[in-house]
Amino acid sequence: MLWNVLQAIRRQITQKLGLSSSKSNTDANTAPISNSQLEFLLQVLKATADSNSDAKVIHPLLEANREKLDMNFAQVLRSWAMATLSDLEIDTARNTVGNIINFSNLMQDFPLGNRRNNLEIAITGYEIALTVFTQDRFPIDWATTQNNLGEAYRNRIQGERASSEHDPQDQKALKNLADECLQAFFPNSYPIPPFTRSATLFGSPIFEYGLFNQLTNYRHVLVWFFSHREAEEKFNDYQEQLLDLFFFRAKAVKAFQKSREVYEDTNKEYQKIEAEINNFKQIDDTQLLNNEKLDKLSGKLKTLPQIALDYANFLRYLESYQNTIAINGRNYTDRLQQIRGIVKDEDISFLEKFSLENSPDFQEQIKAELGYFTHGSSLLDKAIVSIQGRVEIDRAKSDRNLQITILAVGIGIGAGGIMASSYSLVQDDPILKVLHTPVTNRFTAAITYSLLFGFAIGILIWGCDKLWQSHKRKRQQ
Repeated sequence: MLWNVLQAIRRQITQKLGLSSSKSNTDANTAPISNSQLEFLLQVLKATADSNSDAKVIHPLLEANREKLDMNFAQVLRSWAMATLSDLEIDTARNTVGNIINFSNLMQDFPLGNRRNNLEIAITGYEIALTVFTQDRFPIDWATTQNNLGEAYRNRIQGERASSEHDPQDQKALKNLADECLQAFFPNSYPIPPFTRSATLFGSPIFEYGLFNQLTNYRHVLVWFFSHREAEEKFNDYQEQLLDLFFFRAKAVKAFQKSREVYEDTNKEYQKIEAEINNFKQIDDTQLLNNEKLDKLSGKLKTLPQIALDYANFLRYLESYQNTIAINGRNYTDRLQQIRGIVKDEDISFLEKFSLENSPDFQEQIKAELGYFTHGSSLLDKAIVSIQGRVEIDRAKSDRNLQITILAVGIGIGAGGIMASSYSLVQDDPILKVLHTPVTNRFTAAITYSLLFGFAIGILIWGCDKLWQSHKRKRQQ
């Protein structure tokens, strides 16, 4: 049954690729696809299915056709699968890629031929399978295939350590491979952290992703290729210390991330403080504030202490995060010393950068921000004292003016009363004689004289106080 399906598929793919039994087809963008390689591909896939993926059956077949197992064979596998799987129902496609995965496993374990070509063919098979085994539809198959693909990637760089250290092309290939691993690990819609640097750890290449200048979406990812078994063994031996190291690092970075949020809030409060101080500076010192303006300033005395409290809390949070970074930075350094004491002959400078550069930079940045923002606390305290003093002074002046006004009115009324009571003693009114005005009613004249006299006395007292206050201000200036 499977052979009939494969033969039907072969006829379709031959037509699509333009193959014939006498020649091969060459596309402008692909390697030449051999019809004999396609025949062998269908043969080995059928044998894989019939033998239930028995290496004792498949490996001799591969050995007999080793000349066909080149990089072009991987292209034949990819072209055949891409042209075929899209036309199959989902159940048939799942069975087909399952057979491709089994064949890829056998290719990865095949000990003969060109090892790099064998792994490329296996990687191609796994990549094809992932087009059907998606994470949402077949999560278990997807995870298994991803694991197989990762194993193939790891095996592909086995034994390449010596050449990759000196060959830029190999370094570039490893970097591209690390990028592929990262893209395969993250979902399609997930932002991939940018590349930071590359180095070696325990003699194996390691690639770091994640930039501190992108803290909002910061993710720290390490892609570490064990290019020899000793590196993997050392990782297993020291994984507890390494995990502790990365744990302390993560806590320090998280504290710095949180401190950036607090910094933004603190900066907003600082701008509020500056705005309040600028508004207060615009008040004319030479003018006495009216009650409306005094009430507004009194309201500020109620809101500014709350701003001061919030501002002080933000500064306390910044100090707390600074201490958290310092503590975890010291723990990181201590654990790094333990690792250095265990692996004395190994280069672990890749791990030292965080303790020597990043963690101190975090602390210095927060320290500088605290120095800048602490100045805001003193400004706010001075602003509160200044506003409070201005309100008290202007209210005192306003109360004094009110007192002088009351005093002037009181004395004026008293003087008017004295004038009214004394007018009856006057027999001939000299003012009326001068004005040649007859006396119509002595009571009316007494009231008129008392009002005028009382008003004059009140104005005199009020004016004398104003002149005295003006004289005092001039002397102070």
